[in-house]
Amino acid sequence: MKALALVVMVLAACQQNKGPDECDRVVDHVLEVKRGINKTPPEQWEKDVAKWRAEMGPHCRAKFTREDRACMLAVQTLEDLGKCNDAMKNR
Repeated sequence: MKALALVVMVLAACQQNKGPDECDRVVDHVLEVKRGINKTPPEQWEKDVAKWRAEMGPHCRAKFTREDRACMLAVQTLEDLGKCNDAMKNR
């Protein structure tokens, strides 16, 4: 019984300390790539980032497959991003 209680406590602690999920990583990565080619003023960029985060995270969680997320995490250019988007549209 004590062992079971210990396992439950460890599992609960692991859940609380869980870092960003894979979609958070996807959003962060895509925004970093976009930042590299960004031509908008910083104050507009921050507004755009807030909007994109609010849209992209839930969309990723609801729609992206494991392969979609892997593709997005490998993106280095806008061309790469377009290829991922095209692949998702064609499945």
